[in-house]
Amino acid sequence: MSSLFGILYTFPLNLYISYEKWPVYLTAVLYAALLFLRLKKKHTVNTILLAGIPVLILLLYWRELPDQWAVLSDSLSLSGSGSGGDLTAGMMLFAVGCAILLQVLIFKVGAGWVLYFYSIPVILLGPLIGRNPDFIGICLFALYHIGTSLSGNMMSGRKQTYPAFYKKSHMNVAGRGMYFLAAVFFVFLGISVLLTSRHMEQLFEIPVAIEQRIRQTTMEIFHTEPDKGRVSRGNNYPSGQQQLEIIVDEKPQDPIYLRNYIGGTYENSRWEEADDSGFYDRSIRGGSRDRWEYIGRYAFENRQFSLLQYMGDGDLMPFRIEIRRLSNGLSGYYTPYLSRYLNMTEEGYVFSAYTQEQFESIFENTPQEELQWYENRESLYGQFVREQYLDVDRESLPRLTSLCAENPQQGIDHITSYIVNTLHSMASYTLNPGVIPLGEEIPEYFLFESHRGYCQHFATTAALMFRLYGVPSRYVTGYMAQPDDFEQQSDGAWRAVLEDGDAHAWTEVYADGQGWKVVDATPSAGDESQTSQASTEESSTQAENTAQEDVQEETDTAQESEHAGIDWLGIIRRVLWVLMILLAVGAAVFLIHFRRKRKLEEIRKLPADELFVVVVKRFCNTCG
Repeated sequence: MSSLFGILYTFPLNLYISYEKWPVYLTAVLYAALLFLRLKKKHTVNTILLAGIPVLILLLYWRELPDQWAVLSDSLSLSGSGSGGDLTAGMMLFAVGCAILLQVLIFKVGAGWVLYFYSIPVILLGPLIGRNPDFIGICLFALYHIGTSLSGNMMSGRKQTYPAFYKKSHMNVAGRGMYFLAAVFFVFLGISVLLTSRHMEQLFEIPVAIEQRIRQTTMEIFHTEPDKGRVSRGNNYPSGQQQLEIIVDEKPQDPIYLRNYIGGTYENSRWEEADDSGFYDRSIRGGSRDRWEYIGRYAFENRQFSLLQYMGDGDLMPFRIEIRRLSNGLSGYYTPYLSRYLNMTEEGYVFSAYTQEQFESIFENTPQEELQWYENRESLYGQFVREQYLDVDRESLPRLTSLCAENPQQGIDHITSYIVNTLHSMASYTLNPGVIPLGEEIPEYFLFESHRGYCQHFATTAALMFRLYGVPSRYVTGYMAQPDDFEQQSDGAWRAVLEDGDAHAWTEVYADGQGWKVVDATPSAGDESQTSQASTEESSTQAENTAQEDVQEETDTAQESEHAGIDWLGIIRRVLWVLMILLAVGAAVFLIHFRRKRKLEEIRKLPADELFVVVVKRFCNTCG
């Protein structure tokens, strides 16, 4: 019985399918009990019931079984949505099949050890599909393997001269031995939990630190980095190794974002690197016919810095920022926003940069006609951006698409506030969110299932939500330095040392007429003050209205179905379930009666003197 429950409880597809638990477990208990009774003594009624239960399930659910098979096939497919109808009937048949298989393996073949090929992979590989083995599952497997090990050893008695001895004495010894070993197992399990519970974090940190150190050393030796566009499905374990050193003239008032990788197209849990070369190629080919003119790449990428330098008239002064690499594992440049490259130094490279506040002040305080040249040039790039950075696979993200469609927003500021507020309210920040199962879309599982993640998950989901609202967006990775990370040096400069834990991911959104702007949706890193109270109340009101509409639709559907007629098939099913429950209770009573009757028969066969000794011993045990 424990083996059957262990298989049903730890079944890997439980993550991807839905079914009612109590009918499945009731079927498993009833069928396993009938098989055990048949093992003791064959009865015609017992055989009829064993054959009748699966036939009854087929007759009751024959219309639903093809649809359930289609749902199961979709769940097994990596491209499937992972959600579908109820699979109760299919799981009931699965429970019957498992009961028969286990009966044959344990009592007919004597090969209960075969289940090791199921239990060990489930325990070891479960985390890869998001099915972490828990205490109940491990205990069920432990009880099963203890019992089958003992009964398997007893199987050798079947080939001896006294098969009756196997049936009575051997199996009694196996049963008592199983109870004893199970008790010993739980005692030692409790002791181990008590001894290690206070130190489990330290124990888990040992293999993690070793793995992290090996990975870091390998990256330094071969001068490689992890796939920057790959969105992680697992936990994040920073090693604390220093990566970058930043030196500025004055202590910054806002976080400094250093972008290294920009993702443009999201597919198969990875962001392909953004490529703007088509924009510059088009400007060369187009000429003046369609308002396109030759645009130099270097000049255009520094257009925001040039605007500030030109319009500032010396009133807006940039700050100097020097970036030095402290690890050989880093590749590419780490570029601050609103900056221009100046020169190389022995340790790194230097930029001249402005702040986002200075950039916004130019647009607020400068007459529109003086910015016309910049906006005209930016509008050409805006056309390319809308063609390039709005793609999103809606079919693979049905829940995220529905969420955005059910909560329409207008204007980039309102859209930004809603997305940030939604992510903060529906998910929490942690470096240890667990493993996202294979076949699950990371943004959907993160936002609607686990509700836990770190910067890669927040940034990816935010970028896709912006695109669903028609706002061009990109996924960016690099490093972020908080103002508190900087310490003043003896020469007056401010220095910050960034570790691998400061690696970060965020979202860029395109603002018409201005260019790319940072939106950091990660709760622990972003500026949460940008989520206004008005946006929060608006989002809450929309969610309440949506919920009320859903409840009203369900009520209307229920009323329609209530007036449509009597569901005779449903009534028959309920009656049959009641009969199966009564049958299970009757089987339990019969087992108790059968055991009592067998004991009485054994007592009647005892000689008078032995019977007297047995009675005296039981009387003494009862009296204490």
